[in-house]
Amino acid sequence: KSMTYYAGSSLIGSGTKYYIEGASQLLDMPGEWYVDAVAKRLYIWPKNDVNPSQLALEFGVRPSVFYIRNSKNITLKNLTVQFSNFAYGRNFGADGAVRIDNGKTQSSDSITLDTLNIRNNGVGIRIDQDTDNGLQTRHVRITNSQVQSSEGLALSVFHFPTTPIGVQDITIDHTNFDTANYRALGNGDGLWIIHAKNVIFRSNRVARMA
Repeated sequence: KSMTYYAGSSLIGSGTKYYIEGASQLLDMPGEWYVDAVAKRLYIWPKNDVNPSQLALEFGVRPSVFYIRNSKNITLKNLTVQFSNFAYGRNFGADGAVRIDNGKTQSSDSITLDTLNIRNNGVGIRIDQDTDNGLQTRHVRITNSQVQSSEGLALSVFHFPTTPIGVQDITIDHTNFDTANYRALGNGDGLWIIHAKNVIFRSNRVARMA
């Protein structure tokens, strides 16, 4: 049966990203895995039928790779950032492969993310600012980068409380955002920019958002 929106238009097209999980009977080919939450067991089917006991298995447990707080004049350049865990954060949370997160007594200024390959993470880039004391995160640039295969949001820019404006002067250019939030938390958005001021978003590619 075809899947459609409530109004009858097609729900799944050639660019749709989706998967089915949570059923042991779906473990039917190499490269797949299944978690039995009740028995607390992980079942995997390795490629080439290798015995799992002979494999070096690794699991991501940290929600962030780079955690930037209360900092100025920081540049991350020519790096691959991958395998941070998904803490199921939405507009704010403890996850983010690159996380710029300031509390009520902290602020950050002049942070550049240049030529990064951010892939296979829970949340790609997270920028948060607590504005209780009127402090700000300012002058952040994301440029010439790849943010791919994020289980949650590819990008989250947020501050709380919503006034005064806590995140300002953000430039995002020449960056590829591809495949994000396919668990469709919240509204299923791939990029989330809320209450920010002076945001420039230009010459980017956005594809396969949930």
